[in-house]
Amino acid sequence: MLVIVAMRTKAQAQRVAELTGGKLVLKDNQPTCKVSLSGDFEQYREDVESVSVLFKLYDKAGKPVPSGWTLTGATFEVEWPKESPINSHFGARRFAYNWALVTVKSDMDAKKKDENYVSTQWTLAALRKRWNQEKDVVAPNSKECYASGIADLVQALSNWSQSKKGERKGKRVGFPKFASKRRDPGRVRFTTGAMRFEDDRRTIVLPNIGALGSKENTRWVQRHLAKNNARLLNCTLSERWGRLFISCQLAIRDKLASPTNQAPSKPITRAGVDLGLGSFVTVTDSNEDRIVFSNPAPLRASMAELKRTQKQLSRRIPRSHGYERAKTKLNRLYRKSTSMRRENVHQVTRCLVDTYGEIKIEDLNIAAMKQSMRRRAFRRSLADAGLGAFGPPLAYKAKRAKVKVVVVDRYFPSSQIHHNCTGKLTGAKLATRLTCDTCHVEVDRDENASFNIRDWSDIS
Repeated sequence: MLVIVAMRTKAQAQRVAELTGGKLVLKDNQPTCKVSLSGDFEQYREDVESVSVLFKLYDKAGKPVPSGWTLTGATFEVEWPKESPINSHFGARRFAYNWALVTVKSDMDAKKKDENYVSTQWTLAALRKRWNQEKDVVAPNSKECYASGIADLVQALSNWSQSKKGERKGKRVGFPKFASKRRDPGRVRFTTGAMRFEDDRRTIVLPNIGALGSKENTRWVQRHLAKNNARLLNCTLSERWGRLFISCQLAIRDKLASPTNQAPSKPITRAGVDLGLGSFVTVTDSNEDRIVFSNPAPLRASMAELKRTQKQLSRRIPRSHGYERAKTKLNRLYRKSTSMRRENVHQVTRCLVDTYGEIKIEDLNIAAMKQSMRRRAFRRSLADAGLGAFGPPLAYKAKRAKVKVVVVDRYFPSSQIHHNCTGKLTGAKLATRLTCDTCHVEVDRDENASFNIRDWSDIS
């Protein structure tokens, strides 16, 4: 039995080869990031994981094999300390970002004047090396805040380059702009240093910043880290709505990734899922059972209070006590709407994954839907429902629970075909009831669409 281990870097691959006695895979007589191991991989697992848990496994034919680890994340709100260098770290990240942008622009201008000019590559390693050579005396912040700013610019340049070449999907991305305190949200990412969750399950420690008190229990992360069933990869400290949050990325063992660790209650049942605005999700399964999840529409529910608070904020003197109170109230309303929308998505996706063995969903083009209806109220309702945030949580939860997810063709007219007679349905553009031209039967729009999505492979 032959197993190929793919590490992230050549140095890691070399280290794995030394510990396991494996052979480096060569390409054009040059070593690569892959190591060939003979026999069962479990006898080498401890040595490989001592180097890194971010590896991939392939069999002899080149097919992916589960590595035993899954990437996941968690976010905790922490208290603002009275005296801490947090704002200094945020400013240092912006400073490094702007310095790297100035360096790139000066290199581009010099290249136009002299074709033989050697410019710095747009990579994190190259820009960090130049930063270390040119930096003056800087604030006593963690080196991670400067590396975080440079890494963000490298990603922005990569997005711009790919978008310009037509290799990136979505809206066209422009050239990066300078970051300012007013426009750029405060954040910094830590990848090395003293990052840990304390045993009291209420404290998170970050490099140079120290201990931060969590407003919620960190038990589910701390207990896995304590038992060596998870590895802490990085932590991102960010400010949102005037509050402080820590988002951590973890590598956790597959057997612990799923919260339920149970098979679906209906493992052989197929379900069709239709997304909408009136009812958030309409589900029809192969047993002819139908479930409707309502749309909480949190933004619409708080719209009157939002307008009143925004009017109060506009009448206050900037940076006054009244201005800060109104701003805090406005942030609280926005935070509540976002949290309710996110919680609704997680509850619905968890219910679907725990119930059905196969789930069929539609592939919606949200941007095109917003453009087709130029009414501002419709675009606001579409954003308020959060339809675009439904697919990714369902995908990763289904993968962990080994539930099959089928994405229906984007151009399949699920709302225009009558499920019983395959006739064409007609009606107003946003009507909830449609009439069949063939059998003249009036049907519910969402219910009929869920039937068609469920039987998509048969109809198509």
